[in-house]
Amino acid sequence: MIAVALRKGSRSAETAAAAGAFAVNLLSTSGAAVAEEFLTPADRLGAPPEPAVTRGAPQMPLLGEAIGWLECQVRSQIEAGDHLLFLGEVISGNPKRDDMPLTTITAGLGYGGVPP
Repeated sequence: MIAVALRKGSRSAETAAAAGAFAVNLLSTSGAAVAEEFLTPADRLGAPPEPAVTRGAPQMPLLGEAIGWLECQVRSQIEAGDHLLFLGEVISGNPKRDDMPLTTITAGLGYGGVPP
């Protein structure tokens, strides 16, 4: 199981709720620039930024540059302030490369992409 928090009213939250699924893309420590692309609101599902995107089992976007991903079925959705917390059961995963994953600490980011 994995939990993700998505801003209420965002396209990502609306899509996860409607599809009953979401994907988590895991970036390497060299993927900070890609992570920063996702800090600003945009249509991530219709025209995500480069790198190339494929669609996983629940038709969620999987980034070509990711070192792996988790595809999840929503098992619970909870309102948490200005976010929705989705609890997902991992139904598929793919560790593509054996690199170290990017974290907010290694990217030099804090909550919401703000430097700590």
